Formats: sequence, C-alpha cells, structure tokens
Amino acid sequence: MTCEYCGNQIPDDASSCPSCGAMVRRKEQPQVQAPSGTDAPAQEKEDDVSTTIGAAAICFVIGICLICFCSEWYLRFLGGAFFIIIGAMCAADLFKKKKSKGGDVE
Repeated sequence: MTCEYCGNQIPDDASSCPSCGAMVRRKEQPQVQAPSGTDAPAQEKEDDVSTTIGAAAICFVIGICLICFCSEWYLRFLGGAFFIIIGAMCAADLFKKKKSKGGDVE
C-alpha cells in the first residue's frame, strides 16, 4: 500500500505513514447484503420515521408547555421558540424523507 500524501510504501497493518505521519485511510470493505428473505432495511426506515415523528411531537409539546405555563419570560419565549423550531425541523426532515422516497406527504 502507498501513502496518498507522500507516495512512500506503507505496511498493510500500519495506522499512519512512517515517512510523513499521515493517517492511513482504509478502503471500505464491501458490505454483506442481508438474506433476500429479510426486510431489515425496510424496518430500519420505519423505525427512523417513527423516531422522527416522536421527536417532533415531543419538541412541540415541550415548546407549547413552556410558552403556556412558564412564569419566567425568557424561558417562555426563548425556550418555547427553541423547542418549536426543533420540532419543525424534525417535521421538515420527515417530509423530505417521504418525498425523496417517492411517497405522498400526508
């Protein structure tokens, strides 16, 4: 193997180049595909969508609670706005994922 920075030879088990000290980037190993009978990627996507929906809902609820029930003005406005914005970002991420997947956004 050769160093991509200085071009000198590097032992295969080295973590850095002995000449210039640059870190060695290993070529990624090919990923082993799951057996054809399993739906692991589909389950991961479903879990990801559920997590995004949950995060958005929790952020919206915390933001609304801070705005409605907090007695300190700075927590009411800054904290509430922060959580509502984070919730909106989670919701936007969910819509982007659904749109890129080709599904209808409900």
